[in-house]
Amino acid sequence: MKRASIDIGTNTLRLLVAEVAPDGSLRPLYYDRAITRLGGGYTDAGGIEPESAERAFRALERFAEAVKGEGLPIEGVKAVATSVVRRAVNKDWFLLEVKARSGLEVTVIPGDVEARLSLRGVSSVIDTGEQDI
Repeated sequence: MKRASIDIGTNTLRLLVAEVAPDGSLRPLYYDRAITRLGGGYTDAGGIEPESAERAFRALERFAEAVKGEGLPIEGVKAVATSVVRRAVNKDWFLLEVKARSGLEVTVIPGDVEARLSLRGVSSVIDTGEQDI
């Protein structure tokens, strides 16, 4: 089965489409990234700056088109947003605009989940000699 994941980070957005084997291992089929600097110009009072958001919207529109272009069946697309979206006073506007422009439903994940997923991602490509970190 094919799955797609999208990571909306403070500086970089990433897309991975992968084949998921029965044992849970992944075989990457397509990868893209865009350095959008979504956090550029961010302030606690103003949140995400519209110009920075626009760069992210364009990248996410491209990602959504790429996922459609990879063909079906893609069992699911999971899009998550991290730090800058989590903190932004205008995160609801940002998430609604992403949905309207790309069709993507985005989940804002807490910091501890973000850290755990980052560790799993790094661990998946390094042989530590341990079964589980």
